[in-house]
Amino acid sequence: MPLNGVRADVRTRETNVGNLLADSFVETAQNRAAEFGVTLAGPLVGLQNGGGIRNDSLIPAGPITLLDTFDIAPFSNFVSVIEDVAPADLLAAVEHGLEAVPDPEGFFAQWSGLVVTYDASQAPGDRVVSLTVNGTPYVVGGELQGGLQPVDLATIDFLATGNDGYDMFEPYSFTQLGTSYQQSLANILATADLSADSVEYQPRETRPCAPASSRSSQAAAERKNVAHPFRSGTETGVLHVWADRQKCVCRSLAASAGLASASLGVCRSLAASAGHDVRTARRRSLIPRISGGGPACAACRRGWSRTARRRCRCRTT
Repeated sequence: MPLNGVRADVRTRETNVGNLLADSFVETAQNRAAEFGVTLAGPLVGLQNGGGIRNDSLIPAGPITLLDTFDIAPFSNFVSVIEDVAPADLLAAVEHGLEAVPDPEGFFAQWSGLVVTYDASQAPGDRVVSLTVNGTPYVVGGELQGGLQPVDLATIDFLATGNDGYDMFEPYSFTQLGTSYQQSLANILATADLSADSVEYQPRETRPCAPASSRSSQAAAERKNVAHPFRSGTETGVLHVWADRQKCVCRSLAASAGLASASLGVCRSLAASAGHDVRTARRRSLIPRISGGGPACAACRRGWSRTARRRCRCRTT
């Protein structure tokens, strides 16, 4: 499975690279906490901020090198443990990580050990609908439950000191475990199963996409500006996507690559590997045909439709 460290993705949604890092912190804490005098008494969760993931690329399926881990995690951040974090502070951290969604921000949280259902249409600070920690419901129907056990948090010292807006951790002391976040990632990659991925975030979906598989549905999809997966032998060209249908397009591209989902950033990476370019069209009248089928722009050789007023998006003709 490709590893997604694309900047726009790790700062807006859960990715498998973010999951690996957060999972590695939990593993490092379990393996080394006692060595540093830390007793893990409560549920253990992991946290990595999206801004600490720096490779900005989709690493193809296959061997992952040591250099790849330094590209992903280049800073001098060390895995640290905060003991006995109050459930209210954990909820505040989860809410903070979701504050900017759908806009990309470095404080977006990549978690391990918990499952969050959130509603991005709500005001920041009030988006968590449900929160389950290691199988125990902590938030139900948007309400923090009572009688909950404090959690132990494995994260990086950068966040443990309250940076990136995680000031809810400032009152707590923390213990560094002598392992950098890059080394923690390298350690878990030696044994991790990269064929599958966990799901920590469960955003509420409002507009499911219908697949365009048959010839008739494919034609209907083009009329509605919903793209279908690239097929082998398709002529290289530019695929312009109507913004409202962007999610549908990315799902189609992701499915063709064996991924559960993909954002526009991953869309571009997948398309580029096939010799295509994926862009977002702002006006329906500027959306050319997917490939061929019409006159070509003399300057850029891209197909364009009669509805585009015979003017290509490159603006030269």
